[in-house]
Amino acid sequence: MQNIELLAPAGSYEALVAAVQNGANAIYLGGNEFSARAFATNFNREELQAAVAYGHLRNVKIYVTVNTLYEDNQFEKLQDYLLFLQTIKVDALIIQDIGLMSFVKQYFPDFEIHMSTQTSIYNLSAVKYFEDAGVDRVVLARENTLDEIADICQNTILDIEVFVHGALCMSYSGQCLMSSMIAKRSGNKGACGQPCRLAYKLQKDSMNLDKIPSYLLSPKDLCTFENIGQLIDAGVTSFKIEGRMKRPEYVATIVKQYREAIDAYLKNTTVNAFEQRIKKMKQMFNRGFTGGYILKDQNFVAKDYPGNRGIEVGTVIDYDKHRKIVKIQLQDKLKQGDRINFKSVGFTRTITKLYLFNNLINQGNAGDIVEIELNTPVKKNETVYKVIDIDLINEALASYKNENIKNTVTMAFSGQINEPARLTINYKDLKVEKVSNLLIESAAKLPLDPQRIRQQLGKLGNTVFKANDITIDFPDNGFFSIKEINEMRRQAIDELSNMIVKIKKVKKPMIKTKHNHINKQIKGIVVKIYNLAQLKALLTEEVDAYYFPINEELDEAISLAHSVNKEIIPFTSFLNNQDILIKFKNSVSYNKINSILVGDYGALQIFKDKKCILDSTFNLYNSYALNYFNNHDAILSLEMSRKQVNHLNNIKQNIIMTVYGKTINMHLKHCLISDHYFNCKKIKCNLCKQGKFTLIDRKGEQFDIFPDQDCNNLIFNSHCLYIDHLEKLEVDFILLSFSNEAPEITKAVFRDFKNNIMFAKPRQISLKTKLTNGYFYD
Repeated sequence: MQNIELLAPAGSYEALVAAVQNGANAIYLGGNEFSARAFATNFNREELQAAVAYGHLRNVKIYVTVNTLYEDNQFEKLQDYLLFLQTIKVDALIIQDIGLMSFVKQYFPDFEIHMSTQTSIYNLSAVKYFEDAGVDRVVLARENTLDEIADICQNTILDIEVFVHGALCMSYSGQCLMSSMIAKRSGNKGACGQPCRLAYKLQKDSMNLDKIPSYLLSPKDLCTFENIGQLIDAGVTSFKIEGRMKRPEYVATIVKQYREAIDAYLKNTTVNAFEQRIKKMKQMFNRGFTGGYILKDQNFVAKDYPGNRGIEVGTVIDYDKHRKIVKIQLQDKLKQGDRINFKSVGFTRTITKLYLFNNLINQGNAGDIVEIELNTPVKKNETVYKVIDIDLINEALASYKNENIKNTVTMAFSGQINEPARLTINYKDLKVEKVSNLLIESAAKLPLDPQRIRQQLGKLGNTVFKANDITIDFPDNGFFSIKEINEMRRQAIDELSNMIVKIKKVKKPMIKTKHNHINKQIKGIVVKIYNLAQLKALLTEEVDAYYFPINEELDEAISLAHSVNKEIIPFTSFLNNQDILIKFKNSVSYNKINSILVGDYGALQIFKDKKCILDSTFNLYNSYALNYFNNHDAILSLEMSRKQVNHLNNIKQNIIMTVYGKTINMHLKHCLISDHYFNCKKIKCNLCKQGKFTLIDRKGEQFDIFPDQDCNNLIFNSHCLYIDHLEKLEVDFILLSFSNEAPEITKAVFRDFKNNIMFAKPRQISLKTKLTNGYFYD
């Protein structure tokens, strides 16, 4: 039978217990010290050790998330933390930071490494890169389709982990700077403020296309419960449920449904009560369910409401403002202790008193017209949602209140008269022996029945073990203390448990602590441009490198540059799909270039025969990451400060810092423009070419939408990065990253920065857009 791992989240110890008792094979959780869920409860060291012990006693693996970006000065504490995790026998680390991956591979090689979904791995070439890097598992981006997943699984030796249920990000995970650039709350540092869950208007040429704001960036929650068999057949190793911020009852309920669905499919049977299971999951939490990209579900965005909508429980018939009573006609049961929500006023309340025909009742049923007390007026005909079902909560609590997991052991009890008794317990490759403190005696009256010994040894009810086979070799006329048998059993089981969870003695690795700082100073300016008009504006300027997109204008751009003895370096967008990149590699244009700026690990793998420069989408944030890539020039993370940059060590390659441009806040596989007109992503509708489209937030900030040739959307920041105090910045080159600027603005900005570098002149030009320093002065 295929071995499928059901991987569950745990934001608390109770959630861990809930997941394990409902059938999870593995748990992922975070420690207080380093985690991508900074606002979850998380686990301190004592709790982490207890969590690993609890899981391992029940044959459940524990994976710890260390999946954020780390500064150089954090690695000393990381070393201590990793040493602790190794000591308590954590099964794997979930990692985003390539610097940390390199650090773990070098100094903690026994750790299993899972590359997080924040690493933004979404094609086979990227998976192959990490296969070569020697990691053990890749967590694919949630944008992958089932066909893509199947192709990847069939062509790699790595374990492939896929999200099957829970919240979705609008942008590729690890490639979202929306929260970071708006509020200095970085998703890459575990502090995302979720601006995607706020309302926006869509504008075309400064005219509103939406009468009222809606939740254009808020995806529904993923649910693949109905399609679990297709994922198994695709070759997925691990089925991941999202939800480290969710309550234990949620974890219990969702895990139970997926456990039973997986088991049913593997046994070639059908899971029963399908609709009821979906309803249970909805009542635990949902923003509306979608099959997401994985199932090519076009019903993807929860535009009307970004929060938990539970299930529809009834409709408002009337509101009596004098009595402050709302009258609701039910379409489902409603009970005291349930919580209901009125979306129009954003109000949620717990049912404490429920009336039917003026009588206080415990429960109303479908068809009943019930009344509840409500101080807030609500509209007639409004739908009422039940967001918590108290019966379901109690059912979930009961599912993990008692021990449901039993590991099979074999027992052998033997001895002779006038000798001590011996108890042996075998479990997997472990063996425990206990010799009694008392001797077996000849029976003065009734001998001890071997069946009574078997009965006492089998009393393992309060442990995680059960006896499958108990062998008794006891003299016919022998007598022995029942109390001693019980004590031998207790001691043996305790010793066996301790052997399973025993911490390791780990030698502290000898880590090089010498920091070799290489002083750098700015040598020149490189530019990223998007069209020929911008290129022409800069061809006569002293530009050290021109980054130009792989598009239909690339050949002409190369010819123009060659005509003035300059070189074009094509750049791959993070969103360029693998087929486009391979097509480019096989083109005539490819032979005309020496270098290429790559935007993801797939492109790095495909173009490894060229000189590859790494774009900011690699999130290179520390010396360890840059040293790992020491053969590649690199554009630094957009979230780095000058202080961080100037404290980098042993950096031998050219490093580049972006000092101008609208940062790409989101990389979307979704298309906001076609979705507005067609309620789906319609490929090549070309409506994006009929005007300039922007998102407007509640504060009136404008975020430009930049559709690419594959109908993906780039969402640019409302403020333009403009850093003009560069005299103390230790990098080799500065990058001016243009997007939709007119040619004359492009030239003016370049000359402004040239004057700044050469003559230390402050900013001369005035730009209409709002400016920001980003993280530069942090």
